[in-house]
Amino acid sequence: MIKINRRNLLVGMGLAGVSAAMSPRYSVAQGKKHLKILILGGTGFIGPHIVREALARGHEVTLFNRGRSNTDLFPDVKKLVGDRALIVRPTYIVGPGDKSQRFTWWAVRVHRGGEVLAPGNPDTTSEIIDVRDLAAFFCIRLLEDEQSGVFNASGPAGRFSFGGMLNGIRASTSNAVNFTWVDAAFLIQHQVSWKEMPMWSSDNDGFSGLFSEQQSSIDAGLNYRPFTETVKDTLAWYRQLPTDKQVFTRAGIDPEKEARVLVAWHQQQRVIS
Repeated sequence: MIKINRRNLLVGMGLAGVSAAMSPRYSVAQGKKHLKILILGGTGFIGPHIVREALARGHEVTLFNRGRSNTDLFPDVKKLVGDRALIVRPTYIVGPGDKSQRFTWWAVRVHRGGEVLAPGNPDTTSEIIDVRDLAAFFCIRLLEDEQSGVFNASGPAGRFSFGGMLNGIRASTSNAVNFTWVDAAFLIQHQVSWKEMPMWSSDNDGFSGLFSEQQSSIDAGLNYRPFTETVKDTLAWYRQLPTDKQVFTRAGIDPEKEARVLVAWHQQQRVIS
């Protein structure tokens, strides 16, 4: 039996929960794939049946669990003892290196200045986490303190809105910026998608406090850097990319379409007034 501690295991596994890891190789003798299977648990109700079936088919099985129940099962199977329940649930992860382009597009667009099409309701809850704050919280604080349980990694501290995010970006530039908030129905009517307005959803105008209960994470050591630092560092990373990598292909609205939607919105507002 090989013992490993929680810290080494979780650093190796990263943020993702793993239920089964398989490394296929071909068995010439059997004429089928021979698998190396890692099973989390494996000694409760369902697990033993899975293990027996895998062994009967000639696969190589490793069990990872806390070693507290039915320890006499499968004496010839390799066993790793450790605790897995630590779970970190982040919201939108932003910052340098983010290839999703979602937050980066907003930072670039706002810094370009002028009239910016803003989606839905500025008071809608929006939650993000700087990737470096997430890394420090997960890899440093929780693992060093040998914490367990479920932690929500969202921020910044307190209630954060979509309007707060855009205004926070605006605070990091001296360019003149004006936000025009357009309601969801109008955006849908003009075929403006969530991809064009990244980090926003027409269904609920973004996250509705899904991860708003973050006090336990703050108590456990989750710290937030200034939001303007996240913006500036993200832009600095973006601007050093090769020119072809600076093209927004995954997020953001075409400037000409943005202008057309804004004109249509202002025309409608004049008619209403």
